[in-house]
Formats: sequence, structure tokens, C-alpha cells
Amino acid sequence: MHNMARYFVFWQKIASRLWQQLVRRRAFFGMTVLGLVLAASIFLIEPKIVGLVTRNEFLQYRERVRQHAREQTVPLLDGAREIARSDALIHFIRDGDVSSIALLAHREGEKRGINAVLVVDRNGVALSRSYAVTQYGDYTFQASPWGDALSRGEEVSGIDRGVAHPLVMFAGVPVMDNGEFVGAVVTAFPLYDDYASVFRSTHLRGGEHVAFYRRGIGLTGASFTDQADRSAIAAYLNSGSDLTTCCSDPELLRIHDDVYLIGNIVFPGVREPAGGMILLHPVQSRGQRLGMVLGMTVALLAALSYLAWRRRLTLLDVRWALFFCALFFFFALQIILTVFLTRQGFVRVMDVPETTSIYNSTMSFGPETAVFELNSEHRIAINVETGGERVNAIRAVASFDPSRVAAVGVESTDSLCEKGIVLERTIDNESGTVSVSCGLLGAEFSGTDVFVRLILRPLKAGDFTLRFAEGTQVLANDGLGTSVLRSWTDSGYTVIAERSSASSGKIPFTMFSPTHPNRERWYSSRDVGVSWLSRPGIRYTYAVDATGSEVPVPVGDSSLEVVGLSDGAHMIRLSAWKDGIRTETAEIRLKIDGTPPEGFMVRASDTSVVAGDVVRIDAAAADNLSGLQKSTYVQVDDGVLLPVRLPVSIPFTRKGVHQVMVRVFDNAGNHADATTEIHVRSRSGFIDRFLNELLPTISGFASSFL
Repeated sequence: MHNMARYFVFWQKIASRLWQQLVRRRAFFGMTVLGLVLAASIFLIEPKIVGLVTRNEFLQYRERVRQHAREQTVPLLDGAREIARSDALIHFIRDGDVSSIALLAHREGEKRGINAVLVVDRNGVALSRSYAVTQYGDYTFQASPWGDALSRGEEVSGIDRGVAHPLVMFAGVPVMDNGEFVGAVVTAFPLYDDYASVFRSTHLRGGEHVAFYRRGIGLTGASFTDQADRSAIAAYLNSGSDLTTCCSDPELLRIHDDVYLIGNIVFPGVREPAGGMILLHPVQSRGQRLGMVLGMTVALLAALSYLAWRRRLTLLDVRWALFFCALFFFFALQIILTVFLTRQGFVRVMDVPETTSIYNSTMSFGPETAVFELNSEHRIAINVETGGERVNAIRAVASFDPSRVAAVGVESTDSLCEKGIVLERTIDNESGTVSVSCGLLGAEFSGTDVFVRLILRPLKAGDFTLRFAEGTQVLANDGLGTSVLRSWTDSGYTVIAERSSASSGKIPFTMFSPTHPNRERWYSSRDVGVSWLSRPGIRYTYAVDATGSEVPVPVGDSSLEVVGLSDGAHMIRLSAWKDGIRTETAEIRLKIDGTPPEGFMVRASDTSVVAGDVVRIDAAAADNLSGLQKSTYVQVDDGVLLPVRLPVSIPFTRKGVHQVMVRVFDNAGNHADATTEIHVRSRSGFIDRFLNELLPTISGFASSFL
């Protein structure tokens, strides 16, 4: 009790001496002026500090991360070279010993810490995939952007879309036997969550995060361990997000309670950019500043307690107390200004509503397109990307031509369906449909995964198509079973009758478009690239559509570019000539829609409302070619561009003029934007009511007499 009383008396003395010093030296006025100067300085300078000092530091750091990403292909290339020099591998490729190749590829990849090893023969036929041993027999040279270089016996490396994965870091080298090209080895890291976490722990400092994305698809992997944060970044990096196609300068972004400086690092790809990496660099958040204030408070109390323990109080002690109080005031002001700047939109708020479905899930087949051999079973995955939405039930209905392909099974090993309960698994080869339904009881899923794999057996040479039919759904875990499937992508495949082998040396005559690979998908680009595996002594010509004239291909070329095609469906036909006689023909079909949706208008239930009111937003647009996507994107002010189903109800709680931008996409990826303004006035306060309600009324009444 005696110590507590002494401590209380000390506090009385400290308060008295502080007040005397403030009054005697007129420090109160000085502290007030200092506080106002600090407030104005922080208000004016803090954005500049974040925009200049942190921006410059971040740009330098981003360049280092970009270099790290490029350097990651070096061990992949070294590993591919070592595997390709294996005498055992060369022997197995020549003999077509698929099982031995699979065992060797798995062992060599595991020894070098490489996730995926692909081995192909001289014609590009997949002999083994270490990450999917049951998936082989497809022609990878024609189905990948890097296959053309490998088919010519060249080394290639980089970051691009894969055959079985949306985005991969890869390296490929030819397999040579006494100067003869007999095959190729490709080593890769699929850019999923696992690799993002490894990249973060290896190359980033504490607090930074990375997120990989594929253009047109969205998030493929992120280093966030917190599921809510990962869902938020997945929602932001949707396929319609501007962040994946712009933003060379960093921006500030808040994901829940953390503020990040973000920047886009685009991967160039072999032919064109396929995706990139978002670098998230943390900046000082409100929580950190609060911690600093608490730390200063503890330091102040500790200093005063030390003075009380010494039982004396000097003028120097008072000055130190003033110094600690000034620091406390400064950091407290920082918190207030951070809140103010956030509310004013300087820090963009990225909070995905917990109870709002964002309709961001997509479904696709993998591989999206491929060249298969006849009379072999092939596995095609049904991929699900929830785009930040939490789901607990999925149903896929796939349709096909039963005269061209037969479904022989549904495989759920290492898939999302294996983690739940299979509710339906129906194969009907008479009507050409496969229906699979799975549910997650007492659980939910958010992210990217394989739903199931379809096992198909081609019945004849030619083309066949896989389509998602009515009844395909992704249901949100919201208690209502809301279908949040935004879009799906159908796929087309080619079947070759002749069986390839490394010893025969015969190359199937096929043509592939690395720019427009899927004949069932609409593309916005009117310039089409085409490649094929050329044969010695053969001359080639091509024609566009049935009415096009034959155009000769320069001797030695195995690729061409057709530019300026019009909107609509097209066919490019390639002919092989020997001694003036047409020996073979191949063709690809594609669909082009380079025109944005037309007649786009936004309608609001009210454009002048009171704070707290809810405005109903609707829109109308048309696209007579590829058609419109089911979801529409909505952005309020500088917030998140999220896909929703119209009409949507948006609450406005802050007064002022708010911009509501609505974006629609057609199925080729073209978009159109329309904006409307919502004027929000305050609910209370005489001045606000006078300015917002009474004054306009009086002005309107007076103007009627003028």
C-alpha cells in the first residue's frame, strides 16, 4: 500500500510539473501548433512517401523477384539435360518401353526435387508423365506453345501454359542418340499453391506473398496459408480483373486487415504472355501502428515508473516526459490519418462480403485440346476453379458424340470428388453423356482442383468434342445451395489413326494452332498462328475457308500466320505435295469474335439516395456471335471488380458521389463497360439536410417564377 500511495503521489507531481512547464514556458501553444503542423504534414506527405520512397524500393525489389523467377528455370534445364543424357532412357524410348520410362522419370525427378517430368518420342507422343502416369499417348508437340521448338531439336525454357496444367515453369531438351533426334524430356513445376509457398520461403522476405495467375482463367496458386486471404485474392484475380493485364506501377491494396503494395510481373511466354505473378509487399497497417503506439505507451509508463523508483523529479525528467508524450501523440495521429486515408479511397479496400455469392467459379476440361492416338484410352480431367467462392457440392454433365468416342470410366483418385461423397456417377454411351455429382458433407472447398477424370476411348479418326451440358453446377456453401458457376469451356480433340513409334520415324500429318488451339472456344484475336511437323521433300500450300485460293508456303517453313480474319467460323486447310501431287491434307477449325458486346446500358433503381439505402443495379447488352457470359462484373468506386448475377442490390452507407461501373464479357473475352453515378446524401444534420434537400427545393420553387 505504501508503494502504491507513493506511486500515486508521483503521478500527481508529474501532472503538476507538466502543467507548470506547459503554462510557464507557453509550451501548450507550441505543442498545439506543432500538432497542427504534424497533422498537415502527414496528411500531405504520407501519400507521397508511400508513392515515392516505398514505390522506388518496391520496384527494385520486384525486379529482383523477377530475376529469381527467371533463374528458377536453370535447375530445371540442368535436370532435363542430365535425364536426356541417360543411356537407359534412350534405350527405353527406342523400344517404346512405357513402364520403364515412367519408373525412370519418377525416380530422376524425385532425386532432383522436380515435380513433373514428361518424356516424349520423336513425334511428340507422351510416353510418360511422372505426375500422371496414366495420362500418355497424346501428341504434345502440337498441343503446347513450346512443342514446335522441341520438335526441331532445340532447347526451350520459360513460364507458359502447360499441356495438363494451366501454368507451368518448364525446361525442355531433345534426346539425341549419335546425332539422331529420338525424343525429348520436359521438366516442370506447376505453379500451384505448393510452389508459391516454396517460392515465398526461398526468395521473399517475411510478410511478402506471391500469387500466380493465368490470363483468362484467374488464380492458379498463392502463398497465403489463411483460407480467407486466399479466397480474397482469388476473388480479385478473376478472369475479368484489370490487374492481370495492366498495372506496371504498384498500387495499394488492403486484404482484410493487411495493407499491401502490389505489382504485376508478366511472364513473356514462348509466343505470347500466358500469365504472370502478383507480388504483394506489406506496408505499415493500422495494427502495426497501433502496436507502435502501445509500445510507446509502455515505454512512457516504464520511464515514469523508473523516475518514481528514483524518488525524485527534475526538469530533465519533465522534458523526457514531454518527448514521450509528443511521440505518443504523433503515432496516434498516424492511426487516425490512416483510417481517414483508407475511407477516402487512398488505400483500396478489398473485402469480399462473407454472405454474398460472387459467381466466380469456372469449369474446364484438361487438357483443353490434344491430339490422341486411336484405340488407346485417354484421361481428360474436369477442372474446377472456385475463384474465391466456398463451395460444397459440384455436378458435371459432359456430352460427346457416341459415334466417335466412348466413355469407359470415371476416375476420382487424387481428385476433389475423392474427398467427398459420390452422389451420382452415370455413363450413357448411347446418348453420349457422363454425369457425376459429389458433395462435401460438413466441409467446404475453395481453390483449384481436379473434380474427376473421364476415361475415354476414341472409336474413329477425326475430331471429337467434349461439352458441358445443362445440369452442370457449382453450389456455394451458403445454406441455400446457390449455383455460383460463372462460365465453362468446351474442348475439341483430334484422333490420329496411324500409330506413332520412335523406330518408324513416321510423323502423322497434323496441324495445330498455338494461338487458337481449341476449336470449340471463341477467340478475340483475328491473327492466327499455325504450325505442323514438316516432312523432308514435301511442299506445302494452305487455303483459308472453302473459297480461299491455295497459297504456297516457303520451302523449309513449318509454320505460318494468317492475319486479319473476320468475325465468324473459319477453316484453314494445309495440303502436302510431292512431285506435283497432293498427298495429304489437314485442317483446323476456329471461331473468332473480335467485337465487344453492343447496346450496353446500366440501369439503377435510384440515382439519388440517402446514406444506408440499397440501390438495385441492372444492365442490358447483346452479343449475336459468341454470346454473353452468364455473370456480369460490378465495381463501386475504386473497389474490387467482382462477378455477380444481375440484378444486384448494393448498399451505400457513405455520402458523396459514387461511381458504379458494370462490365460484361462475351465468350471470346471481349468486354464493354458502362458507368452510372449514385448521389448519396446524409440522413441527419440540419446543414446537410438544408444543402441536400431544402436548398434544391427552394431553388426549384424560385426558378419556376423566373
